[in-house]
Amino acid sequence: LLNPISVDSNYMRPSIIPNLLQLMQRNLARSVRDIAFMELGPTFTSCAPDGELTFAAAIRCGYFSPKTWNSDVRFVDVFDVKSDLENILNYAGLSLDQCQYSAIDLPYYHPTRSATVKLGKNIIAHFGQIHPLILKHFGINCDVFALETNINNIPFTINIVIHWCRAYICFDFGDGTISICSNPICIYINRLLVKQCHTTIGSTYA
Repeated sequence: LLNPISVDSNYMRPSIIPNLLQLMQRNLARSVRDIAFMELGPTFTSCAPDGELTFAAAIRCGYFSPKTWNSDVRFVDVFDVKSDLENILNYAGLSLDQCQYSAIDLPYYHPTRSATVKLGKNIIAHFGQIHPLILKHFGINCDVFALETNINNIPFTINIVIHWCRAYICFDFGDGTISICSNPICIYINRLLVKQCHTTIGSTYA
């Protein structure tokens, strides 16, 4: 950018993950260990008008569940963010079983503990463990798991539009620790559905 609002904002971000890692590092420095953050916003692949994409991203670290009298402590792992991703896609009417998995080519993910989710040729999402070298750069000394969902590439059918234009439906990410963060994603998707409802079947259910 020629006239950035600050020195740290002199480029158009290609990913939301670095912003979330910065926020995570500040919380870890204040002894907050169990963290689940998300952000819904734009990313940029180029300076062209069609280079702006809308992504929903989330990161986790720490305990998934604390130790109790009848269960041991469990740390967050890659299957937890996969479950988060599955919840998001299910809300939009897409099952992970319909998608294909491929090796991830983003350098900030661990190459053998991450995956790209595709529907045909379209990339729907990335999820997995953040690369240890990236965590070292941010001063984070624990395992971090993340997901990124390309909202623009999620297909919405007319039946799904009719169903979710009738009411807002919210979901939990499983253990409840990130449930309040998931709602903005649902609301954003719902607005997309309402917009498509107007353009495809009129305003009957909008």
